[in-house]
Amino acid sequence: MKFTLICICTVFLLFKNIGTAQNPTSPDPADLILRRKDYSESVKRAMLPLLNGYLKTLSTMRDQYTRTGNLSSALAVETEMNKVQSELQSLSVLGEKTTIFGLSIVSAQFSDLTRQNAVDVTENLRKLYESGQEKTILDGKTIALGKDPHPGVPKETIIIYEFNGRRHEKVFKDRAELNFKKDLK
Repeated sequence: MKFTLICICTVFLLFKNIGTAQNPTSPDPADLILRRKDYSESVKRAMLPLLNGYLKTLSTMRDQYTRTGNLSSALAVETEMNKVQSELQSLSVLGEKTTIFGLSIVSAQFSDLTRQNAVDVTENLRKLYESGQEKTILDGKTIALGKDPHPGVPKETIIIYEFNGRRHEKVFKDRAELNFKKDLK
């Protein structure tokens, strides 16, 4: 019995050492690191609608104080709004997605209407959004950087995005104008 227990412990320690030898800088197993990252991203996604709701409430409160002439209270609310906006900005990176004030672009495809031929334009669209650009034209030249997945046929852009933690999909015709704030909510 003792021999079996010693063998099991030896095998366990051997495999444990092999597992940690693969990544000597982290004593945690890879699956724990992955689960921790998933959890952290889920918490961030859950926080976005709460922070956005709080920001809306604060905005209304600030406007009310301003209308009534209570400028010191309006200034205090403005300071709080800046803190919330900073917190929202700190939540902006969720894995590979980019989130600014509740919007994250999950994926985007510039495709023919059959969706058999497509160009992944996710990164290009994210960069346009992150740069602060309000609008863009959804065409091969602008978002696909000149790449045409199927020359001579009509195209569309399929955007999968999250807004305040909810996933949405929208399809835009070729050469449509996308207004990030108005169209992706």
